[in-house]
Amino acid sequence: MDGVHCEVIPEDFADENIDYILGINGMENMAILLDALKNNKKVEFKHDKINKDYKLPMPDRNITNKYRKKYDYAYHVPCALLKTSFGCPYSCKFCFCVEITNHTYFERELTPVIDEIKEIKEKNIFIVDDNFLVSRERIVTFCKLLDDNDIHKTFIIFGRADFIVKNPDMIELLSKHGLDAVFVGIESFKQSDLNDFNKKTDVETSEKASEVLYKNGVDLYAGAIVGPDWDKQDFNDFAKWLRRMHIRFTNLQPLVPLPGTAIYDDYKNQLLLNPKEYEKWDLTHLAIMPTKLTPTQYYYQIIKGYFKTSASLSSVMYIYKKCGLKVALKCVRGAMKMLWHYIKMEWEYRKVGKYERGNNFEKEKENAINTTNNL
Repeated sequence: MDGVHCEVIPEDFADENIDYILGINGMENMAILLDALKNNKKVEFKHDKINKDYKLPMPDRNITNKYRKKYDYAYHVPCALLKTSFGCPYSCKFCFCVEITNHTYFERELTPVIDEIKEIKEKNIFIVDDNFLVSRERIVTFCKLLDDNDIHKTFIIFGRADFIVKNPDMIELLSKHGLDAVFVGIESFKQSDLNDFNKKTDVETSEKASEVLYKNGVDLYAGAIVGPDWDKQDFNDFAKWLRRMHIRFTNLQPLVPLPGTAIYDDYKNQLLLNPKEYEKWDLTHLAIMPTKLTPTQYYYQIIKGYFKTSASLSSVMYIYKKCGLKVALKCVRGAMKMLWHYIKMEWEYRKVGKYERGNNFEKEKENAINTTNNL
């Protein structure tokens, strides 16, 4: 077994039917395993520490040629994926990604990164680093190498709001080299939430970051975590806040304290989900009982939030003007698919009745757990 789940919680895969668990250095150890099996050699995995110096092989994207026209992200059609670094120098408590590299951060050399970009046929490239906006020097070098190699692509990246605010000239430079959108984890409009998440930033910084991106013609894709203590007014205020910042694309998700993360211990005694029901830890199912809304009301507010942001008429018209009718319709279908996912979960809760907040919280929690287990 291999993958991020194995790397963070390998004990979940302790089973007599599983021969090997690749708990660290997945790609390198997979190559070691295949070579050992092929040549009937003893398997000697590199499990002692993360290998920061492993040289990634150049991917053969021709293998997936017949599927590549279907690879896309939002209105970036088609879109290729690229990774230039691993981990993140920050430690947000909810983040699973930092656990994969055991809170270490390391980067690929940029020359082979550029060589890989030259092999990519798609115009759009999603750089899926957990945080691409870390080093000014690296950004300058990256843009220079794009110029030197006459590369003209459109890029989507992940980045933090505080770097954007402190380095507006880097955003300007990147925008001149194809940066089209930055996925920013703004998480919440409540400072108390940001403090609880160990985000090490503030609400005002998110607002300033949106201004910097908007000024440079770069879209802000917002990652948002709605807390279990949110009420209807919080959801309404949050949607208004997003619209004021010209944010048209938002990923709304309930707070899910994933096993293996720092925040898991804060909520492990309040969980609605069974830790062993892995398919439900998808960042959409309710993992914690809401304190001010019933589960059905909570899901309903998330659905309304999507209609006010990503699935709003203004967002659809923005995509239509920028990319045309075909792409706009594709994005509408994607938004509707996400909405339908939440609607189905909300309906499942309605089947067993609404949960009104009262004195018998433990009974309500038991009912919610039983309902969740049947989703």
